[in-house]
Amino acid sequence: APTSNYPDIRQDVIQLLTKTSEPDRMKHHILPVVNNALRLAERLNADAEVVELAAYFHDFTRITGDKANHHNSSADIAREFLEKYHYPEAKIRLVEDCIRHHRGSLDSPRNSVEEKIVCTADAMAHLQKPLPFFHKWYGRFQMSIDDGARETREKIERTWNKIQFDFVKEEMKDLYNYLMEILK
Repeated sequence: APTSNYPDIRQDVIQLLTKTSEPDRMKHHILPVVNNALRLAERLNADAEVVELAAYFHDFTRITGDKANHHNSSADIAREFLEKYHYPEAKIRLVEDCIRHHRGSLDSPRNSVEEKIVCTADAMAHLQKPLPFFHKWYGRFQMSIDDGARETREKIERTWNKIQFDFVKEEMKDLYNYLMEILK
């Protein structure tokens, strides 16, 4: 059942992220993850509030500099934020689990459909919006064309492997193959 104060929570989460994140990060990653998560939640009859909140918060502390442990620290921030709104404890725990288990590099078990959705939505956004990878490797790190292509190709492969649903792989396979082809 929808939480009665969810519209206020959602509005405040968006406001917090807008203040914390660069517009490019919102446009090219966070919002695509949210949109993918909501689409998957509808298709898989999952808790849309949980996946939306987890999608908004999944990289929160990565934005503020905690790359290595952002999956845990972002979950902690989400809990702290949601407790202020007296959000249901069971839903807070599920939001935390979704955030803690969204990273492909950790090979975490994803037990709920919501955890699988957030992980997959993140991967989908990486494939749909690869420009941040190019910006990272070629812009920030000034890599050579070959080195940047190698790093991006490796990230795209890890991303592909974290997709949790076969129907999503089927939907995304042409895009994945195209990206891999241009990154040869």
